[in-house]
Amino acid sequence: MSDTSTGACTSQKFIGAPGTVVVLGSGCSLGLGVPTLAGFLDHAFALLLRMVEKESKGSKGSSECPFQHMFSKMQCFIERIKGFGGYMHLDLLNMEELYGLAAMWEGILDEKDRYQKKEAKEAKEILTVFKRVLFLVYHKAGIEFLDIENRFDGFNLDRIRGIKRESRTELLDPDAQVSLHTNLMAYLGLASYRDDEGYCPAVIQFNWDLAFDRALWLLNCSECKEGAGISPWTDFESFKNRDITFKEYPLVIRPHGGLNWVELPVNKGERKKITDELKFKLSKTIRWDGRLICDKGYINTSIEDNLSFRRGERMLFVPPSWKKDVSSLAWQWRLCQRYLERARRIVFIGYSLPPSDMNIRYFLALALANNNLVPKVYVWNPGVGNPKSEVRANYLQLFQPLARSWRLLGIPYKFGHPGLFDLERALKSAEPILP
Repeated sequence: MSDTSTGACTSQKFIGAPGTVVVLGSGCSLGLGVPTLAGFLDHAFALLLRMVEKESKGSKGSSECPFQHMFSKMQCFIERIKGFGGYMHLDLLNMEELYGLAAMWEGILDEKDRYQKKEAKEAKEILTVFKRVLFLVYHKAGIEFLDIENRFDGFNLDRIRGIKRESRTELLDPDAQVSLHTNLMAYLGLASYRDDEGYCPAVIQFNWDLAFDRALWLLNCSECKEGAGISPWTDFESFKNRDITFKEYPLVIRPHGGLNWVELPVNKGERKKITDELKFKLSKTIRWDGRLICDKGYINTSIEDNLSFRRGERMLFVPPSWKKDVSSLAWQWRLCQRYLERARRIVFIGYSLPPSDMNIRYFLALALANNNLVPKVYVWNPGVGNPKSEVRANYLQLFQPLARSWRLLGIPYKFGHPGLFDLERALKSAEPILP
């Protein structure tokens, strides 16, 4: 795919580029039991307590209880920072705030200083625990797609087309029930979307869960097939010159990383050891809690205890924090910029564009500054139907010039609405969000 210098007034850079860019936020997976960051810790503690109970029954006197250890570490950290709330408002259930504080604490301590050595070790340990808990909470999203005993066995594109046609007979009721099944069906509908010209979208995933990846795998419309999958360890250099044709499959871009990406060590010896270990493990079917989560050598095996690193410890991701360092995933951000600059439609699904996420707001403004197509921006979120909602205000603040031109549109329904399995129908139901 040829490219031109930034700002060049030529149609060449749009050849082969998708007209639609879809941005997925964590709100897409709410129906699958994935919590937002604001209520993350409540969900995490409940999960860990179940794990601890299960662990204690099977330990048979063993002192090795990793879930008990994780639970205790998180409790101790919250106890430590409670006093912080006396100086500013702190939401003790919000993972974004907690991780940011832990990262700052770890960053300013020095392990070589004998007075700070113990604290530095504790700070580093809590960050590792947070990563493992994030992995535990998110890794099962969309697991139903890979369970051969359930209703999704044998799904293909023809069946999805039929279901899309049937869903168009549903009334577009804002209060329609969204269930686990309809949420999964919405993912399948999105994974099979093609625009009027037959092009798949570029999909930017801000969330880390694997629901969309698993929907693509199930429909065999992604490049993550047996023998031709993306490695779970990351080597972005090898992706730079790929010929993405968008006629065959969507391009999935993960600017925040993902559960199935592993950060490899800088040391060549350690790097080779982990790579060889993963290659060996990926040749087998991996099970966790009796559920199939790894198939066709695609999904990360770091949930296994017998790996040299444990669940999520080496997960490559941009942490849920106001202190974001995206340098390790810079190539993914460049991909986002490339396709946002070329988009004619941008669809935000399940993302509220919070004012606190200044990193994303500035990035979107920077990327879209070079888009001379004046794209239509769609916001698929039940909150946009309410003139007083924060979601509506957030998008109006960033996209006000488009709103004045009636090019900012809202789809005031939940992702997983039984009448909107087809993204095409969802876009047609959109109404202008006016300032």
